Parts: sequence; structure tokens; C-alpha cells
Amino acid sequence: MITNQAWTSAEMGQADDAMTRADRTDLPPWAVFFDDIDFGAMIGTVQATLARLVDARYAQSAIPALSDALAAYPDEMARSTTFSLISLATCHLLAGDADEANSVVSLVLDVSRTLRSVRPRDRMRPLKAEADRRRGNVVLRDMAARIGAFPVPDPTG
Repeated sequence: MITNQAWTSAEMGQADDAMTRADRTDLPPWAVFFDDIDFGAMIGTVQATLARLVDARYAQSAIPALSDALAAYPDEMARSTTFSLISLATCHLLAGDADEANSVVSLVLDVSRTLRSVRPRDRMRPLKAEADRRRGNVVLRDMAARIGAFPVPDPTG
């Protein structure tokens, strides 16, 4: 899917390619399940990744995209909500708002406890690393400790 290619480009630090691929104008017919909410969340995720790896200024455009997706997700979308919240927390941290990042992490930890997947913990690693780099800030030091203490779920039940 095009958005996954955009995310891969972002992970490789290729900002221009990531933003070009994050365009929904020519989606194939089989991609109709991927709705506007998912697309907005993926755009925010791509921009959050670019904020982390290329330029923190991408966080400013990621925050509204992620916030809009989060406002639209139904309750049964806990996994997608968790992933978007992780990206949102990362963006707030990179934008210099430690208190908001910490508040969003509290939501991440609450929502993701219901999931039987290790993926949320894996996705929190870059967020924890960013918080660890700013350990001089007591809020971020506490946030990193809470992320680090998050239990790895047993996917078998």
C-alpha cells in the first residue's frame, strides 16, 4: 500500500519521497477498506517518523492529523488508537511539550493494556529513547520509566 511505502521512506529519512507517497489520489480499488481516518492516521505517523528522524518541525503537521484520526476512531479500534497515540506523544515530546507528551503516554498505557500484542511495546521504543535523551526533565524521566515498566503482554492469552 502506498502509505506503507511512505512510512518506509520516512523510516529511511527520505522526507520528499515519504510525503510524495503519502498521497491518496490514485489508490487501487482493493484499498477501499483504508478509509479517511486510517489515511489521516498514516499521514500523521509518516510525519511523526520524519519529525523523529529528519526534522522535528514535522511534528507540527503530524499533531493535527493524528488528533483528528484519534477523535474519529471508534472504541473497538484500540490497536490503531494505541499506535496513533504513540506517534502523537512522540510529536508532543519533539515539539517541546513534555507535559502533553506525558499525558498522551498515560492514555497509551491505559488503552494498550487491553491488547494482546507486543507491537505497542515495540512502537514505544523510539518514544522511550527520545524521553531518555531528555532525562534532565523530571516529567520525561518519569515518562521513560513508565514506558520501560510497561509489561510485555502474553499474546497467547
